Amino acid sequence: IVAGGEGVKARFDIDLSLYPKLILAIPINDLVHRMEVLRRYIDALDAATKAATNSDATDNAEDGAPASDTKADDVSEDADAAGSGQAPNASVELDLRAILSVCDSVGSYAVTNRRTRRGRADRTFNQYLLDTVCYLGDQIADLDEERYQHKCLPRLMASAMSVASDATLWTYAEDIFWYMEENKFPIDYKVYRHILKLSTFRNTSAFPFWKVLKVLVHDEASRSKLDMVDVLNVLHNQFPFTDAPATKSVMRSMLSLQQAALVEDGHGAPTGGSIGTPPIGIAANLDTHADRGTLNAIASAGSHCADPDMVLMAWDLADQAGLLPSIDMYESIVRAFAAAGLQDHNAFSVLAEMEASGIEPSRALIKAFGRYVR
Repeated sequence: IVAGGEGVKARFDIDLSLYPKLILAIPINDLVHRMEVLRRYIDALDAATKAATNSDATDNAEDGAPASDTKADDVSEDADAAGSGQAPNASVELDLRAILSVCDSVGSYAVTNRRTRRGRADRTFNQYLLDTVCYLGDQIADLDEERYQHKCLPRLMASAMSVASDATLWTYAEDIFWYMEENKFPIDYKVYRHILKLSTFRNTSAFPFWKVLKVLVHDEASRSKLDMVDVLNVLHNQFPFTDAPATKSVMRSMLSLQQAALVEDGHGAPTGGSIGTPPIGIAANLDTHADRGTLNAIASAGSHCADPDMVLMAWDLADQAGLLPSIDMYESIVRAFAAAGLQDHNAFSVLAEMEASGIEPSRALIKAFGRYVR
């Protein structure tokens, strides 16, 4: 466009449909050139809109009618066109396919180029991505919510999370996520499943993976497509498990998934083979379940924040994994019941069960329990 001079530019400004065609013709990972064309496209749309507004105002002045009346008539006509299924003022509307493709280009460009950047080049690269994402977000925010934002923002959020090392981009993605939650956007389950796969041992404060998992588990079609490895990554991401509500939400989702995987008989009980064989649905491969160390850590965190429910959920996960309760889990639940207040009877019941199982409580637990019930 630039090299072609004013003649080519004039042709693009007259036929605005050439811009989206050019954007789609550029390779998806060539974000730089796609963004260059998109910016010129948006500028051309703004110029066309202003020209149309000025023309209407001039015609209106010549007829002697107030400009506000003409504007109101245009709005009414646009509403009628929208109701009939036609795009209002289509000649000056941003092409949806073009903006969606550029949102996808951010992620593709980040994945393609991130391995070749180090040091200062990496910081410049991340800053360019942040500036690009912010620009796209600002443009999308000014567009119609149902037609543009519902489709574009989930894709932009996923693309912003393509750079694992940049907390600022992830924070921006988190802002988009909560904006969509607050405004009750329809769920793009394909994007959410993609995001869940990005939870591999990354800082949980950067993005609420637990909430994404909760949304997916509540949808029957998406629940059947979840990979337990991704779900376990979300649980590990909660370490050191000090955020009790989020940790319990993840465990609740895991219990729901694993319970749904059990093959039940007519009475709702798990069916299995001979004695000593795990019921069908409980995998012999413990990689599909939380390991004992993780469950012990969760139980310990639950005891420190006086949350018996958190410890009991860890207990249930251990039971579903075919693991016997460890000494640490027994002591954690005793501490949690004692610290929670008015649950001494439950703590004594656990101590009695420990004694019946031949497990001797530690001296530290006895001292701590004495302080709680004093």
